Amino acid sequence: MAKIFSRHSQADAAIRKIAPLLEQKNENPRIYMMAMREKLTDDLALYKLSPAGQGERLRDIYESGTCQKLYE
Repeated sequence: MAKIFSRHSQADAAIRKIAPLLEQKNENPRIYMMAMREKLTDDLALYKLSPAGQGERLRDIYESGTCQKLYE
């Protein structure tokens, strides 16, 4: 989510953290990430919200303490 909000240093940190996980997958990392994005969209029911509502929901999650710990 950091990339969505133009937080490039946090996005880079997140990519470094998940790189070992992606290397363990037997599939293309891009396909895996697309599947994760789809799961997030479904789990949060983002498709039911307006674009502004989607942004607000994602921003709330991104700014949460739990999410921020992942970027440290």
